[in-house]
Amino acid sequence: MKILFTLLSLDCGNLMYLQSAKRLVNEVLEQTNHDVLLSTNNLDFFSDVISERFFLRNNIDESSILMYNSEFNYNLKYHAFENIPVNYDVIIYLDCDIKLESWSINSDNLINEYMSKYDFGAPRLNCSMRGSVQEYRETGRTLFSHKLHSYKIMENYSDSDDIMNSLLPSEHFLILKNDTEKVDKFYEKWKELNNHLQSIDGSGGSWGDGFEIGVSARYSGFHQPIEINQGMWDGILGFKFNGNKYIDESSDLSINNSKKILDIIAVTYNQDMSLKCFINSIKCQTNTNWRLFLIHDGLNSQLKDDLIENNYLTNNVIFIEHPERTGNYGHYLRKWGVNNLIENEYTLITNCDNYYTPNMVDEVLKYDEDLIYFDCVHSHITTFNHNKSSYGYFNSKLFANEIDMGCVVVKTTLSKSVGFNSNGFSADWDYFNSILSLNPSIVKIDKILFVHN
Repeated sequence: MKILFTLLSLDCGNLMYLQSAKRLVNEVLEQTNHDVLLSTNNLDFFSDVISERFFLRNNIDESSILMYNSEFNYNLKYHAFENIPVNYDVIIYLDCDIKLESWSINSDNLINEYMSKYDFGAPRLNCSMRGSVQEYRETGRTLFSHKLHSYKIMENYSDSDDIMNSLLPSEHFLILKNDTEKVDKFYEKWKELNNHLQSIDGSGGSWGDGFEIGVSARYSGFHQPIEINQGMWDGILGFKFNGNKYIDESSDLSINNSKKILDIIAVTYNQDMSLKCFINSIKCQTNTNWRLFLIHDGLNSQLKDDLIENNYLTNNVIFIEHPERTGNYGHYLRKWGVNNLIENEYTLITNCDNYYTPNMVDEVLKYDEDLIYFDCVHSHITTFNHNKSSYGYFNSKLFANEIDMGCVVVKTTLSKSVGFNSNGFSADWDYFNSILSLNPSIVKIDKILFVHN
């Protein structure tokens, strides 16, 4: 089968994303025999990429809104599917922060096998429009609740409408059989959805564009899906999520060239100074191989604008507003973060009123064990503190009530395999206990690396 890699990279004032796109283009050209089509608004940046298999175009609609406040308009990816040449059998779209690490004959064989049977391949196809609507009606929350509101899905559609059959994948990559009529309809539908979101100024946010991908795929007739699981996209296709993203040496906070990266999930709600103290404690880490996801429980544009204006947010400090308040200690948002945000080797789930010593990341990433934990100073009055009072030395142990969520780092594969599923006060222990049931390798760092609250 003849394959076309189609990519999108837009200049929004941050060269990091253009640089990661250029790296990905070169990786595809070097590792495969396939062509690359790149849609961009900065042709000059890619003028030094010379290959007969590389096609560059500026087809970006002049009416496009590139950013909603500090958030990229992810729906502009629809440009990558415009006017795809008919002489290709398969289209592979990749987000440009993906690193193509090991494409091989096995990769080609997998694409050939799947696209001879299916017409639509993507990661995480267990999320559907019907299921999302049902979950929202039952619980008042769901992964794509902001999109349900933005497009008025429940107001405009009934349960019997075909849109309810849409599968809503993870948005990092997409593989389509190049049926010209279907691809053109896919492009037009996604463009229509983007225009609607632009008309309401991106209300709720454009993140989670797997929603638009799924709706557009269903509308255009891509009805033979295959889920591309991690073993396939990582092990066979060689896609490394975010592998090209943090290599910009000109950035003041670029990630080192170490393989291991720590993803940090922290839920916050209307915090100010304690949140900023927490952010600074992470930004002051001596080892910069980390990403910090700040998930705000509900909308707070004033706080977000403050963080942007005062430079708390950077390339690897990402602020996400959930469209609605979920409450319940933020556990639902931790679950959502584990399922949708973390992608690197290690994961730390913590709170935004905590503080980490500047050596925490460096100490943790010295190890290769499945579960890494350390001691802390605990702010609560507890008999487990050395002083039996508040702000005492807390000797962490892997038992209920003797460990805090912010003291434990686990391998992301384990975190995703068990999920963050409890909602009670001891949800962190339930999470750890599920991981311990898998008999992981464990190491304790005999140092205080964390101050609770």
